[in-house]
Amino acid sequence: MSENSELDLDLASQEWGLSLLDHSRENSIELDFLTKLSQKIQLLLDNNPQKLKSHLYRLDISEEKYNRILTHTSPNNKAKKIAEVILEREKQKAITRKKFST
Repeated sequence: MSENSELDLDLASQEWGLSLLDHSRENSIELDFLTKLSQKIQLLLDNNPQKLKSHLYRLDISEEKYNRILTHTSPNNKAKKIAEVILEREKQKAITRKKFST
């Protein structure tokens, strides 16, 4: 995993109040992140969807994408799918930062 990707996962973890395990493999870190993030997202979906939308807005995830997930994803997979979208967006941001950094 690149240093920027690790940093972005750390920042996203802090945003969501997650504590990630120290893994030696990228897939393990991502799986741990997705699992914990999915749990947090499920709590927000159940108890405070407006707060979830606020988080997604700050992470630059479109309301259209969020609504598409809510509409076209089974109830048991909504939180996981949202977590996957968050992780993908954080990776995109890391690539963009790296591309334009000096």
